[in-house]
Amino acid sequence: MINWYNSYTVYAKIPIDKVEKIDFVSMGEPLETMESYYNRQMRKPDFQINGGYFSWTNGKPILTYKDENQYIINESMYVGIGIFEDKLLYGDSKQIAYRDFISGFPTLVKDGHVEIGHRTDFTRDMRSAIGYNDTHYFLLACDGRREGKLGATHEQLAQIMIDIGCKFAINLDGGGSTKLMYKGRAVNSPTENRAIDNSICIFLKEDNMEWKEPNWNWIWTKYAQVDKDGKIKVQNNDPDIARKNAEKDGYAVWEKATKKRVYPKEVVQNVTETEKPAIVETNTGEKVFLESIKKMIDERLNNLNG
Repeated sequence: MINWYNSYTVYAKIPIDKVEKIDFVSMGEPLETMESYYNRQMRKPDFQINGGYFSWTNGKPILTYKDENQYIINESMYVGIGIFEDKLLYGDSKQIAYRDFISGFPTLVKDGHVEIGHRTDFTRDMRSAIGYNDTHYFLLACDGRREGKLGATHEQLAQIMIDIGCKFAINLDGGGSTKLMYKGRAVNSPTENRAIDNSICIFLKEDNMEWKEPNWNWIWTKYAQVDKDGKIKVQNNDPDIARKNAEKDGYAVWEKATKKRVYPKEVVQNVTETEKPAIVETNTGEKVFLESIKKMIDERLNNLNG
């Protein structure tokens, strides 16, 4: 899912049907690094990118921003990308009841064409962007300052987003905020570990693959972290620590008492009416035989009573 457009532009191309949740999140007070936010989450995002512009004075967004149905600020730049019915949607926050929203400063792509709006910066710089098409979400970081490339202009960034497949896209905060993370690690070359106000998180559906069961005779604690081949890597008694480390290292967590996998959780399919087991009829021959015996007994009883 991680791809390179050129030597200093990296992007995540994420199938929408693999996404469990996308969330625009407000960070800690007043500001927090993406690594800090990631490390303190119980359920960690698979992908994370810095969000919209914020003020160095008060640490709050400076353009329209909405989080969990609440506007943090609602004063300017109403066109952008938000979360509507659990999916990304380009539009006007005054007309659409977004759950979360980030204004595009500027907007980059609309209906597959360059659409630069509210532009004030005509220079090359490090950039971050988010976009989507009918099947994928895109998170992109363009830096290159360490290579003397100085990122991209907004026009160049818009064309890059079209080139990688975006139908709609907006620019996010850039410069030293530019950072794209996968599984808690930066995949671009950020120039600093900047504390920011908000970020965008994408959570993938949990892996439903079959994990090989460990050898229980070699587990002495309550929980064991196990790789996909069933090899025991770490053992401990604290379920929170076990899961946290398993998420980081790509292991599963098995519970000795129940001999079940507790992370990733087993997926139980709902049984529909048509999938319920059919009632098994008694063997036809046996049924005929029993009915004949019953008939004979009834006749004998009638004769005795007569």
